[in-house]
Amino acid sequence: MWLILFQDRGGAFLYSFLVGALIGLIYDFFRISRVLFGKGRVKIFFEDLVFCLMSAVLLCVFIFNATMGMIRLFAFCGIAVGFFFHYFTFGKLTVGFAIVLRKLFGPYIIRFKNWVQSFTTALSDRISSASLRRRLRSSAAKGFGVHF
Repeated sequence: MWLILFQDRGGAFLYSFLVGALIGLIYDFFRISRVLFGKGRVKIFFEDLVFCLMSAVLLCVFIFNATMGMIRLFAFCGIAVGFFFHYFTFGKLTVGFAIVLRKLFGPYIIRFKNWVQSFTTALSDRISSASLRRRLRSSAAKGFGVHF
């Protein structure tokens, strides 16, 4: 465990800047996913939820390890500066790269998505067949074989 002393605020700001850039890199993975695989309300909700949880854990671990749990404003400013620096520099490049990938591999991605969807539909139909529903309904009427 490392501790940032009050005298080493410049180093602390640099570390927090790097943590912000790391959070920006994590955000880029979700942005690339949205460009390549499309958007949807549910998908965006869960991606945002996972991103927020990952960022919160990373932030808490950094703050706890760096300052022994004492919240420092310059650390949060460094994280914000690092995130926005990454977002407006390397983030723009990664989204451009994802758009190029979508143009090159778009038909293959669509074909793969359709295959996954047909596979999951067939699996769902196989698992939830009419005969299975009848057997479960019959078992439920009998109390699932449990007698008290």
